[in-house]
Amino acid sequence: MMSDETVKGAIHEVLSSLDEDTSAVGLAERAHYSTAQYYRLVKKSASRPPMTVRRRLLLERAAYELTRTSKSVTETALDAGFESLEGFSRAFKRHFGVMPRSFRRLNPTEYWIDATAAIHYAPPLTPVGPARQGEMTLRIFERMISHHCWSTHRMLDASRALNDEQMDQEISTPSPFPWESECKESVRRLLQANTGFAEPWLESINGEKLESDLSTIDGLHARLDRNCDRFQRLVDSIEAEGRWDMTFVDALCDPPEVFSYVGVIGHVITFNAHRRIVLINELKKLGIEGLGFGDPIEYDPARRATA
Repeated sequence: MMSDETVKGAIHEVLSSLDEDTSAVGLAERAHYSTAQYYRLVKKSASRPPMTVRRRLLLERAAYELTRTSKSVTETALDAGFESLEGFSRAFKRHFGVMPRSFRRLNPTEYWIDATAAIHYAPPLTPVGPARQGEMTLRIFERMISHHCWSTHRMLDASRALNDEQMDQEISTPSPFPWESECKESVRRLLQANTGFAEPWLESINGEKLESDLSTIDGLHARLDRNCDRFQRLVDSIEAEGRWDMTFVDALCDPPEVFSYVGVIGHVITFNAHRRIVLINELKKLGIEGLGFGDPIEYDPARRATA
């Protein structure tokens, strides 16, 4: 079984090699392992092969330098191990969604690729690896995400009693989003939005695309569980690293925009709640009772235990 010190030593060789021209064989030799042993060790602890981890760290360092230093983009590309600016630009856009010069102009403070990864570039004069904070006594975001999942599952089950005409009937409450001003809201659209609430942000932040069946209630149940699970993991990683005020480029916007993590989480929680309340009221109009009125207090474990 690998000790913590063994893992730290193996990872340290990746972290300390960023200013050198090396290979998988070179990293293994520095760590005093065979290439195969070193590959297995790093992959088991970091979930990726050594050179894949190293390339990600070099791109994270490049993103950091683009927004914190005056180094030219070409110099940054060479320091990241690329032989050409074109190759660097393609790789950078693939991971960050925009070209390096656009990234510098937008000036986000986030420079990590995949916030849920265990190992990231750490700037000079900071501890190597992510700095962890103590957990909150009350995990408020976890509770709110769990409440959303619980409440929406109940509404999905209640909607089994509706026919297609009732599911697709236009409702009087319009979408609050200006970019959806032409969309006609319905119970079906609201259920689809509240089960897939995390998907745009997971794709924007981590490049993660979730495939779902939107045609059945069972498919929407499964979609909701995946979204809640993946979104909770993202929130946990942001909380653990104390990165709420960090900003990132949302390249899915046209044009790309910069958002903070705390702003995104607030957005998701606010509009999930809006849709839940609208849904409960529309379901009541269709004769479905017993869903409360959307208050998170209804989810309080102590209240549910005595209900």
